[in-house]
Amino acid sequence: MNRLAMAEEIVQRVPVLAQLDKDELNSAEQLRRQFVADFPLETIARLALDDYVIGKGAGNWSFCYRLERDMDSLGRILGATAF
Repeated sequence: MNRLAMAEEIVQRVPVLAQLDKDELNSAEQLRRQFVADFPLETIARLALDDYVIGKGAGNWSFCYRLERDMDSLGRILGATAF
């Protein structure tokens, strides 16, 4: 069974799971939209260091923190520590 057929089967047999998947997708899209609004492409190259690196910035809402930790539902891209 391919992925598309499996998704259709889930929708038919277990609508609760299909709704959970849809809710998760909507939540992830909302996170993505907020990130793009907060960090427009044309401003990224001009970010101050404190606005870019983890551990800096107001409330630790830096570019890297948001990308690596806050947007985990869109793909896990955690960085490694210096240790």
